[in-house]
Amino acid sequence: MLTSRQRAQPLVEKMLGRAPLCPWACVAVPLDPRSLGVYPPRQTVRTLEIEGRLKLLEFGGKHRFWFPEVMNVSAELWSEYLVAFWHHPNNFHQYLRGGVRFQADDVILDAGACEGFYTRLALDAGVSRVICVEPSSIMVDCLRATFETEIRDGRVIIVPSALGSFCGSAGFASADGEAFAGHFSSHSPDSVKVTTLAELAQAHGTPTFIKMDLEGSEYQALAGGTELLKETRPKLGITTYHNPWDYAVISSFLKGIGYRTVKPYGVTLRGGTCPRPVMVHAW
Repeated sequence: MLTSRQRAQPLVEKMLGRAPLCPWACVAVPLDPRSLGVYPPRQTVRTLEIEGRLKLLEFGGKHRFWFPEVMNVSAELWSEYLVAFWHHPNNFHQYLRGGVRFQADDVILDAGACEGFYTRLALDAGVSRVICVEPSSIMVDCLRATFETEIRDGRVIIVPSALGSFCGSAGFASADGEAFAGHFSSHSPDSVKVTTLAELAQAHGTPTFIKMDLEGSEYQALAGGTELLKETRPKLGITTYHNPWDYAVISSFLKGIGYRTVKPYGVTLRGGTCPRPVMVHAW
C-alpha cells in the first residue's frame, strides 16, 4: 500500500516542474478516492508439480502456469499475476481500459508473452486466437506446456522471437529465475531472432488487439509495423514506464499515424526518477 506522501509525490513533482513528460491526469490517479484503503488480494501461489526444468504453479486457486523450476515464488510474481487479473483502479498496469476491450472475433498479439498471464485472460474472455511472441527459450517452453491444449486446437500460436523494428537477430539477456526481465543487450553473448509486426501479420494474420510489455523496446516494435498500424488501427495496450520518455514518444507516434484516441493511465516513479505514465491505451 502507498502512503499518503507516496500518493501525492507525483503531483508534487509535476507542480514543481519536474515531470514535464507526464500528463496532469496521470499524476492525479493515485489520489482517486476509490483506491484509498484498498489492498490487493492476498498472495496465494502453490507449487503443484515439478517436471525437469519446469514447475507448475497455481495462482488464486484457479489459474495454472508452468514456470522455470528455479523461479522464486515471490511478491513480485504475485504482483505480475495481479496485473492481468485484478481489475481495480489501484492496478495502474491494466491492459484493458476505455475502448480497449476484448471481442469474440479478436486476434490478439501478446508481445512479451512471458508466462502467459495475459494470454489466459484473453482466452477466458473468448477471443478467437492469441499470437504469443516471446524471445526467452525457457519461457517459450513454459508457454508450450501451459497452453498445450489451446495450441493443438489452433487458438494459441507461439512465436519464439523478440519484436523490433527490423527482421534479423540481436543480443538478448535473460535469466531462468527472472522471467520478467529479459531485454535486448549489446553486451550479451546470447542472441535471439527479431521479427516485426509486419512480418508477424503476414505469417499469422493481422491482429485486432496488440498488448506490449517489452522492457523498454515498445517504440521500436511499433515502428516495425507503422504501415500495418496506419491501415488496420488495432486496439493497443502498451506499457510506457520503462523509460522516462516512453509515453511522450509513443503517444506522439500513435497520434501521428492516425489514432484518434490515445489515453495515458497510471503513474510510476520507477527507479526514483521522474514520474511517467504506466500505460497508454489507443483505439
